[in-house]
Amino acid sequence: MVGLFFIIGNPLSGVALPPELYPYGLGAFGQYLPLGAEVNLLRRISFFPEADTLMLWVTLLAWLALGALLVLLSGLRKPKQA
Repeated sequence: MVGLFFIIGNPLSGVALPPELYPYGLGAFGQYLPLGAEVNLLRRISFFPEADTLMLWVTLLAWLALGALLVLLSGLRKPKQA
């Protein structure tokens, strides 16, 4: 997971270059990762207030729900006995 978010997600987020300049599919993939969705959402809200942001909010909320689910599931694990 760490590799997905930091090693792959940061370059593909679209912060330094627009997603359209990445090879086919990689730019779109980066926009579905949390950092890419967040950067795109902030850009749209700041520069294009009338632009549709629903899909970006859904993407961020899906990652939030996945993170909350993983935290809850980790609480159900029994601790290892020493």
